[in-house]
Amino acid sequence: MAGNTVTIWYDGTQVLQTTPAQTQGMSLAPLGGIFFSTFYGGHDPSWGPQTATHAYFANFSLSTSVQH
Repeated sequence: MAGNTVTIWYDGTQVLQTTPAQTQGMSLAPLGGIFFSTFYGGHDPSWGPQTATHAYFANFSLSTSVQH
């Protein structure tokens, strides 16, 4: 994941910007776990972009209960 960054905003304020490697073994928040998955591309490099691309995901929420 070289070159990737994770930026977390809370109520319009940036509270964290780091690389995934920096977060390994760190306790950043009192979370029991979170899973997020996205897919881009195919089974070989020919599916990949020719230039740098970015993905923006917004309006996530964390809750102590399951919400549908």
